[in-house]
Amino acid sequence: MPRTQTFHVVPHDGAWAVRKKAGGSISVFENKSDAIDEARKQARQNASGIVVHGKSGQIIQKSC
Repeated sequence: MPRTQTFHVVPHDGAWAVRKKAGGSISVFENKSDAIDEARKQARQNASGIVVHGKSGQIIQKSC
């Protein structure tokens, strides 16, 4: 099955957010590890991948 969306973990106003590449709503978390856990959960449910960004926005981990 082809992956139709990717979940990104990105910095967001001093916290961390999970967002879909295609847009839509975001989920905000106090720490990065919680955001990564949620992104992995969503990716498993949607047969998708995740991309983790660092504080400056650079990609530091990709599993697509």
